[in-house]
Amino acid sequence: MKKYFFEGTDIETDIKEKYGYEGDLATLFADNKGTWVNKWHHYLPLYEKYFFKYRGTLARFLEIDVYRGGNGHNF
Repeated sequence: MKKYFFEGTDIETDIKEKYGYEGDLATLFADNKGTWVNKWHHYLPLYEKYFFKYRGTLARFLEIDVYRGGNGHNF
């Protein structure tokens, strides 16, 4: 389970080293200065794999989260 925790200062490098992924989503996630997001990094390569074909389309998807799920609140 420890591999899912981020330790360090460079999120994008952490994702590359742990999951072999260095795509656009990792860059967008790492560069985010907006709402705080508590995302397990191993999701990013999976999103790329399954949702890439929808880029540039009007497709939408709904992600239902638990815990903090990117809402920025501390419950």
